[in-house]
Amino acid sequence: MDGRALAFGGTVGANFDTITVPTCSAGSSIIRVIKNVINNNGGLATADDFSTTISGVTTAVPTAAGAAFPGVDNVLTSTGAYSVDEGAHVGYAKTLSAGCSGTIVAGQIKTCTITNDDQLASLTLNKIVINNNNGHLSESNWTLTATGPTSISGPGATGSTDVVSNGSFLAGTYVLTESGDSTGYSASTWTCTKNGGSAVTGASVTIAPGEATVCTITNDDIAPSGGGPTPIVPLIGILKVPTPLALPNGSGSVTYNYTVWNVGKQRALVSVTVVDDKCGPVAYVSGDTNKNFKIEADEIWKYSCTATLTKTTTNTAVATGYSDDPYHQIAVATTIATVVVGVPAPLVAPLINVVKVPSRLTAFPFGGGDVVYTYTVTNPGVVAMHNITVTDDKCSPVTRVSGDTNGDGVFDTNETWTYTCQVNVPVTTKNIATAKGEANGFTAVGYAFADVLVMYESGQVPVIQLPVQVAPGFPKTGVPIQNNNVAVIISVIVLVATSLFGVYRLRKVAVNK
Repeated sequence: MDGRALAFGGTVGANFDTITVPTCSAGSSIIRVIKNVINNNGGLATADDFSTTISGVTTAVPTAAGAAFPGVDNVLTSTGAYSVDEGAHVGYAKTLSAGCSGTIVAGQIKTCTITNDDQLASLTLNKIVINNNNGHLSESNWTLTATGPTSISGPGATGSTDVVSNGSFLAGTYVLTESGDSTGYSASTWTCTKNGGSAVTGASVTIAPGEATVCTITNDDIAPSGGGPTPIVPLIGILKVPTPLALPNGSGSVTYNYTVWNVGKQRALVSVTVVDDKCGPVAYVSGDTNKNFKIEADEIWKYSCTATLTKTTTNTAVATGYSDDPYHQIAVATTIATVVVGVPAPLVAPLINVVKVPSRLTAFPFGGGDVVYTYTVTNPGVVAMHNITVTDDKCSPVTRVSGDTNGDGVFDTNETWTYTCQVNVPVTTKNIATAKGEANGFTAVGYAFADVLVMYESGQVPVIQLPVQVAPGFPKTGVPIQNNNVAVIISVIVLVATSLFGVYRLRKVAVNK
């Protein structure tokens, strides 16, 4: 056999029979780097926004932009212990696979997958209200909105976390707005801070993944200027009638119907609220004919509330409103009713209502002047009353001038009795009228509040103060119609001492027999 047939790719010499075969070299050592980016929280980064670095071994390009699957093969010119990593990327959480570190030998291929997942961002909208010029609005009078990839909206609230995003919130650009009747208030620009850093202002904000952003807007009540409108005392009236007036067979349901109107008629009333200490919420029914959320001079608003009574119950409702002018003066009225429960007679308690109007609704100049108060007393119930009295804590005597049409001294349900009283008012004065009438062993009580304004010597307009609260726990929550989803607690008052309760029993035996 010819020796040349034995050359397996090697060499056979002519004078010797040794066969040589070339040595086979190992394949290349490769680290394959794959970049995986997850954007499920509004992130916009792509694989090439990240830079990866191979350390411990030698490669032609140790640092390079990331590449999505199938990634980039990095051919090594040395082997041994290695690691693959990248720098921090704000807003993204990093995860390294097992192949991103270890030892590589000649001919091996290692695969490193680096995953970056965008982190959840958050946005908080905060409302601040400053009332240092007789303003009365609260945070909940405004609705805060951020419009963007996942819009959020809601009413302002006490504290710094009024409207807060949830777990589905996406990063991105949001336009910031607020809505609500802000008459008499100036609004600041929006101010936003990210992760507690420096504040930036503007009507929009761009939020990156992982950023916790708080945006705040402030509304400050505007001080009336010297050239503003003449300050006028606002007056509000409220009448409440329960249906039925008695539950002779024991506990049952009672619906309270409330009528609210603008007594003064000189200014519309805004931010009108009705609350009741034994029934809530009191719901608006009708009356705002022009849908502007203001009680105009010719409007009568209706409210309603239903409660289950288990015993004879006296409750007090309070209506409040504010003058629709830069002064935002407060008007308050109360109404009291008793429903007798479990007296078979049946026994019906009387109702009485009083409205008081001073002869001057504009402010006196410094020094004051004479005022005539007119008191209008009505009987909205179904029983006549006797022993009618009307008194005023700042004016005496209060004198009846008309109303007892048949001259029998009995206050019939179809009669309106009118009283007057005159007094000099040297300084701004709040006074309270009290009307009482008796029937069926009960005394019906009604209150009326009125203010007379007297300018300060400096020319500053005085502020009408709330009546004193003397009934602990009052009131339950009522809801103004312009913001039905928000409960508005009013720090107003019932001038009802514990011994009165508005309508009290003269003869306990009458309700116990």
